[in-house]
Amino acid sequence: MVKQSPIFVKTYDLLRWLIPATTKFPRQHRFVSEYLVDRNGAAAAVRAGYSVRSAKQIAYQPLANASVLVLFIISMAAHY
Repeated sequence: MVKQSPIFVKTYDLLRWLIPATTKFPRQHRFVSEYLVDRNGAAAAVRAGYSVRSAKQIAYQPLANASVLVLFIISMAAHY
C-alpha cells in the first residue's frame, strides 16, 4: 500500500473542518463567490448583501476570517 504524503493528509483534514465551518457565514460565502466575478471587493460586498455605505470597509473584513480566507484561496485556485 502506498503511504500518503503528510501534506495531503493535513489538507484533507483542513477541508473536512473548513466546509462545515464556512456554512456558518453565508454572507461571507457569497462575498467570496461574488468577488470571483469581477475582483472588485466593494462591488462584491454590495452584491453579497452588505450596505453600500460601508462596502469598501466590509470588503476586507471577510478576508480577516481564517476559514473564509482559506475558502477564498481554494476558490481562486479552482477558478484557474
